[in-house]
Amino acid sequence: MFHSLQWRIAFFYTLLIFSTMGIVSLFLFNYIQRSYLTQVYNHLEREAMLISEAAAVNGFEANLNSLISGISNVLARANHGQEYRIAIFDGVGNIILDTESSIGNHWGTEYAVQYVSTGEGYRGKVKLTDGEELFSIESIQIGGRSVGAVIVSVPSEKVEGYINLIVATVVISGVIVGGLSITLSIYIARRTSRSIVALTMGAARIQGGDLSHRVRSHVNDETSDLADAFNKMANTIAWTVDNLSTERDTLSAVLDTMADGVISVDREGSVTVFNQTAGELLNVSPKNAIGMRLAEVIRDFEILQLASRCENSGALLHSEVEVPEVRRFLSVTATPLGFDAERGVLLTVHDLTHIRQTETSRKEFVSNVSHELRSPIASIRAMAETLEDGAIGDKKVAQDFIGRILRDIQRMTVMVDDLLELSRIESGQEVIDIHPVNLFRIANESISYVKGEINDGMPEIILNVTEEIMVMGQEEKISQVFVNLIQNASRFTRQNGLITITAKQYDNDIVEVSVSDTGMGIAPEHLAHVFERFYKVDRSRRDGGTGLGLSIVKHLVQAQGGEVFVDSVEGEGSTFKFTLPVA
Repeated sequence: MFHSLQWRIAFFYTLLIFSTMGIVSLFLFNYIQRSYLTQVYNHLEREAMLISEAAAVNGFEANLNSLISGISNVLARANHGQEYRIAIFDGVGNIILDTESSIGNHWGTEYAVQYVSTGEGYRGKVKLTDGEELFSIESIQIGGRSVGAVIVSVPSEKVEGYINLIVATVVISGVIVGGLSITLSIYIARRTSRSIVALTMGAARIQGGDLSHRVRSHVNDETSDLADAFNKMANTIAWTVDNLSTERDTLSAVLDTMADGVISVDREGSVTVFNQTAGELLNVSPKNAIGMRLAEVIRDFEILQLASRCENSGALLHSEVEVPEVRRFLSVTATPLGFDAERGVLLTVHDLTHIRQTETSRKEFVSNVSHELRSPIASIRAMAETLEDGAIGDKKVAQDFIGRILRDIQRMTVMVDDLLELSRIESGQEVIDIHPVNLFRIANESISYVKGEINDGMPEIILNVTEEIMVMGQEEKISQVFVNLIQNASRFTRQNGLITITAKQYDNDIVEVSVSDTGMGIAPEHLAHVFERFYKVDRSRRDGGTGLGLSIVKHLVQAQGGEVFVDSVEGEGSTFKFTLPVA
């Protein structure tokens, strides 16, 4: 119970009230007792003086009736006749009058004799067998001579009764006041604690994520100011969290749409940021990477070493890394976060694979073109020199040399034409007139053209295409696709092999054409690159190709609304497929 602020306030407030009331009550009890006793003694003394004066005036030495009559008048005026005991003594101590008993023995005889002789007064307390009495004694003076004494007394139990009554009244009043004070303290504590409890519950709700919650104050005091301050703080927190959420969402969107991979690692080596691109480049799930150690996510030693060096040196570092597991070339930059990398390291990963492949392809292309051009140029030069040296006079030799020169020139012309056409297609300058065309007729004419180009060593070609299939495209471009695919298949298929051309029409208004061969096939690692320009699967072969044919096929098919694919089993053959819209 005392863990509650309300009850702690009430308890200590009540303890303070009762402690204060206890101290005040003890003081009041003593004060009331002393004051009342003093008042009683003063009354007794005054009554004794009045009676002694009345006795002297009414003839103390006259008859008893006259004396009693005068004293009764005094008592009536004082209104104490029924409370006090009055006794009158003569000069030798004999009782002349006693208001509570017949004339006889009185405990004050000795006091009367003593103070008649001195002529003085006295007040005090006397113990009797039946209790105590408070009294005051005064001498009776007549003509300057003390002739008797008056003793006015009252039982102490009557005085104590009055005192007890007063004390009881004070106690009851204190209890009432204490009860009201306790009630008031509980009420005040409850009102105060209600605001504190409201603030506590409000803080708990905000901690739980309810940033829209606000606290209402039930009283207009300091807790109201505290509630206002709390609400302002809640508004600030909500605004800050909202801004942070917006910035986080913006940053997350930026990170997820970046072309570069971004990885953030804290000082302990745990991953705090891992965007989608980084996951794709390193073949890692971004969700699983968060919270893990970098060494558990990335197995590449060079990247881990780069991050470690950046953390230790606090300097920006850069490195190009080849990751064999994912077959990628990566440019990795390690940036320290904070002074001396006190908040960790930021890794940015850029994919150089395409650039490296392009550079490699270009180098290979230059090498291939140089080789392809060098051979016919060297041949032409040799034959031209031979003719110049006199062979031109030999008609038969001259005609053979001229024929060879023309074939070499034709070969170089085809290569240049392929390069120019591929350049036009890739740049979008090639205009293609798409209209309905007959697929069977185009395929059949393409087979005839290839057979005419390759006089001997040609494998068998089977055409499984129905004559009624119509597709959308340009006849010359579709024919070029067929010619390139058939030439490519015949180049890698033995003479006793087989090339099959088929076409299927699907319900989604697409025609799929396939050119299959029983040749040497393509290794799996080359399948993803066969349609790249300048790419050759077997670079040791002298097949006369430039590595542009399949790239031209891909771009021509895509320009006519289709797609191109390849399936191959090394040692068994390959199947090239392309699609075209149905007319």
